[in-house]
Amino acid sequence: MSCSKEEKIADPELTITGIEAQPVIEAAGGRFTLNITANKEWSASSGQGWCKVEPSKGTAGSSTVTIVADENTTTDERNAQIRFTCETVSQSITVTQKQKDALTVSSDKIEVDDEENTISVELKSNISFTYEVEASAKSWITPITTKALTKHVLQFKVSANENFERREGKIFIKGGAFADTVYVYQEGSKPSIVISQNEYKSK
Repeated sequence: MSCSKEEKIADPELTITGIEAQPVIEAAGGRFTLNITANKEWSASSGQGWCKVEPSKGTAGSSTVTIVADENTTTDERNAQIRFTCETVSQSITVTQKQKDALTVSSDKIEVDDEENTISVELKSNISFTYEVEASAKSWITPITTKALTKHVLQFKVSANENFERREGKIFIKGGAFADTVYVYQEGSKPSIVISQNEYKSK
């Protein structure tokens, strides 16, 4: 006895709607919803622990699913693949989360002697930044590199200090909401005694 059309087992079907493009979540964390339509039981799984699916399974019909992402405390962008499965049919979406913006200077204090020097300021940054020597120190601290955005190393020429007094200059580094200051200290020139003749005779 053959099965009628009504008794024929339907092939699994799964449709995801409510999402137009690859979802992007801010570093602070967040959530968004999408709709799942299936003609049989379905399940969902995440490839990363920081990205969760609620609920992770459902029955035939239409369901609303929420994707929840924890805060990203790293300085790297990250991705998670969410897979939805209905028996032999599966679909995936990729969730991207932005990185935590950061701009840090390896050392905010540089000391040099009174001679001419080249100093390096090392940065760790995942955002664009600018730098500027304070106006009062531009005469003796001069940038000598132009590839800071790729190398993350800024180099400056410090001129010899011909004055006896110790001097201080500041380098301002800014990126978005972040700002840092590097202090450059240079020793004063050492005083010297000059003798015009090396032998004196008494009369």
